[in-house]
Amino acid sequence: MPFAKRVPKRRLIGLLALLLLSTAGLYGAFHYARHRLLKEKPNTLVSQGELQPVPAVQDDVPNNQTTSKIPFRLTPWNNISIPAILNDSFAIRLMLHTAADEASLTESALEQLPEINLDAVADVESWGGSSQTSFGRGFSLTIGPLRLDDVTIFQSARSGHHTDGKLGPSQLKSPVIEIDFDRSEIKLHDRVPSKVTDWDRLDINIDNGMMFIEGRIPTGERAIRQQFLIHSGYSGFMLLDDTFVENHPTIKQLDVIEESKVTDSSGHEIKTLKSKLPRFAVGAQEFEDVHVSFFAGSLAGQKFSLVGGDFLKRFNLVFDLPQSTLYLRSNQHRYAEYF
Repeated sequence: MPFAKRVPKRRLIGLLALLLLSTAGLYGAFHYARHRLLKEKPNTLVSQGELQPVPAVQDDVPNNQTTSKIPFRLTPWNNISIPAILNDSFAIRLMLHTAADEASLTESALEQLPEINLDAVADVESWGGSSQTSFGRGFSLTIGPLRLDDVTIFQSARSGHHTDGKLGPSQLKSPVIEIDFDRSEIKLHDRVPSKVTDWDRLDINIDNGMMFIEGRIPTGERAIRQQFLIHSGYSGFMLLDDTFVENHPTIKQLDVIEESKVTDSSGHEIKTLKSKLPRFAVGAQEFEDVHVSFFAGSLAGQKFSLVGGDFLKRFNLVFDLPQSTLYLRSNQHRYAEYF
């Protein structure tokens, strides 16, 4: 009987030990998860509280080609808004700016980021003329699978609506950049994907980091050919430069359907006129009654005609930067109303 009495004690001790281990395990798991959540969840700008970064994925596509995917949001103003993490701490939204190389943050964003110190000054050019801006070095950006260190960030007066700054495509460190508006993804390839064999192909003229394509404006029996800067920061379809408008007075004879103001990255306000252009073509793609804008008055600082977000969003795009080539294919936005 003494032996029979000792068995329940051992079982009781075992049960108590098991219970203590289980409790300790749950407690440790809870605090590990809480610590991980607090460590990984970045601070978020007040103005962008609802816009948390979406995890990017990296996968293999046919022919052993590696593709990294970054999600984006096409805003109502035709801007490409990319989620990013600044200095491992702050969730921000950056507008992909195809006409720029650098990264920048707006004045309003910097007001909410006192930890970010831009302590140097540089001269910059914009539509409205020359100005000075602050910049700083040594920042980090996490964009999907990309980790960018020692990033130089400039201050800009403005960016696209609902974004905290801008990002040039060169910052993505990829030779081939695909913008898939159907899936709202930017895809970074190590080489051109084979699917573009039946897409339209355009030559890109790269000048001082800016990308230009040729567009045609048919006028009777001939067509006016013009180089257009690819400018994803401009919400409209097309903007004609001052010299082009002066040399082609028929543009000024078009009926004006709207007068408005645009604000450049330095905060300069510029009056623009919008008309309807009967026909416009890029490569094999033809458009009718497109919205075309031009500046009212002469601006010495405006040197380029450009196609903006309202043009770009109508195609899925593959930029082969080493070969200075753009591939494009019509997408679900091809026949959307003009901005």
